[in-house]
Amino acid sequence: MTNYQSAIKRIDQADTIEKLESLDKSFDRIHQAGFLTDSELTRLDHKIFTKKDAIALRTLGLYN
Repeated sequence: MTNYQSAIKRIDQADTIEKLESLDKSFDRIHQAGFLTDSELTRLDHKIFTKKDAIALRTLGLYN
């Protein structure tokens, strides 16, 4: 499993905004160390943003 695939799995398992924010910081450090490409980090950021949005909407009762 690549670092990117592992990161996707961790995002999929995260169930709170706080966990996603922690992952975001972790992925930034992994990227700075050279283990994720710019493109991979951008895709991970988008996936985190989308999931955070879905959690927020679900919390407000606007999304199932």
